[in-house]
Amino acid sequence: MTSNDTVLRRSLAINGLFSIVSGLVSLVFADAISDFMGIHPLVLRFVGVGVLIFGAAVYWFSRHDNIEPGFAWFTTIADLAWVIGTAVLIFSYPDLMSSGGNSLAGILAVAVLLFAIGQFVGLKKVSA
Repeated sequence: MTSNDTVLRRSLAINGLFSIVSGLVSLVFADAISDFMGIHPLVLRFVGVGVLIFGAAVYWFSRHDNIEPGFAWFTTIADLAWVIGTAVLIFSYPDLMSSGGNSLAGILAVAVLLFAIGQFVGLKKVSA
């Protein structure tokens, strides 16, 4: 690990761990969370599996000696797509989830946005 890739490596690792935990929580507590969010538990389980797989891949790649910039860019773009998709759902379909669900989704989107920003800063340091 070089000092240039520390920000990128840490941002990816934290993103991966956060996604793994979020995916596991979505799977294990799908019934309770779906009641709170006002969505079907199957939707939450489906999203949970995807987030878990994404998180495992991101964390695994963050542990490589040399982080592939293409993968880091893909992760950053995927994070931004998640944030935009969440905003579209909340603002275009405000009754799709409960107000608590909209709030939780918004909070998670802010966390994902912070990961994307950290990864972007890290990518710029690596390319400098």
